[in-house]
Amino acid sequence: MTEQHAPPMPDDNELLAVPGDPDLAGGHRHFARPLFGVDVSVPDEVDRQETAALCLALGDDALVTALRLGEWLTGDLGPADTAALAGIGLDLVGQARMLLARSGQLDGTGRTEEELARGRAAEGFRNALLCEAPTEDLAFGAGRLLLLSLWRAVLFETLVDAADPVLAAVAAMGLRELAGHADLAARWVVRLGRGARTSHRRMGEAMSAVVSHLDELCEASPPCGLDPAAVRSELERRLAPVLSAAALTGPDESPAHRRAHPGGGRAGQHQYLEQMLTEARQEVPLHAAASR
Repeated sequence: MTEQHAPPMPDDNELLAVPGDPDLAGGHRHFARPLFGVDVSVPDEVDRQETAALCLALGDDALVTALRLGEWLTGDLGPADTAALAGIGLDLVGQARMLLARSGQLDGTGRTEEELARGRAAEGFRNALLCEAPTEDLAFGAGRLLLLSLWRAVLFETLVDAADPVLAAVAAMGLRELAGHADLAARWVVRLGRGARTSHRRMGEAMSAVVSHLDELCEASPPCGLDPAAVRSELERRLAPVLSAAALTGPDESPAHRRAHPGGGRAGQHQYLEQMLTEARQEVPLHAAASR
């Protein structure tokens, strides 16, 4: 398989190196002046610390998921799937940049997105544990991408009306992107679920592992004005037709199948993130790789 190069960036800011396809950069509008026309001043009614925490968690989710997607690009995927996956990585990096930058503006530290991406230890990250879980195979990667995309869309549908104009703009832009992410992931899940016996079994096992993270996603999520039970109910409603089309059963609600998350990633307690960050920070920065 040919080597994947990192996508170009519009300026000299660096994020953790996430492999991508430079030919896709022109199709991702958020990399070019994404907040053009948006009033970036902070309204008086915005709770700065709460909104900063929300932006940080959502930005970390996007960045860490993009890192895992970058690892997936080295797998045995066809050209079309590789290009689509690289595009999703670009979308998520774009969301991470804007959300992390806004977090640094709101929390009073003035930290840039690059400083937040590269300057924190693992315990300073607030991503959900599902984002950092190793991509065991296509089935797990597809299931994770599906669940995270649907969950993020549920949140963003509320955040388009956020008091902070930057967060609202990122949510509106992200909704268009997440619809495409979920559609691609759903097609993979259905294809594998309706495949041969081994493929069907593995897709079922992967979805069981993925949905075991529902508690952390829905109950330990950053504050966004939504009732956790309502988020879970809506997420399961959107997930149900995909699982049905894939001939898979719905989430197992029994305690034995629910992953414990005391503290969890939202509290800075991670399982795989430290190694991920160490490896990513040794990679060539995005803009430097693009200039090669």
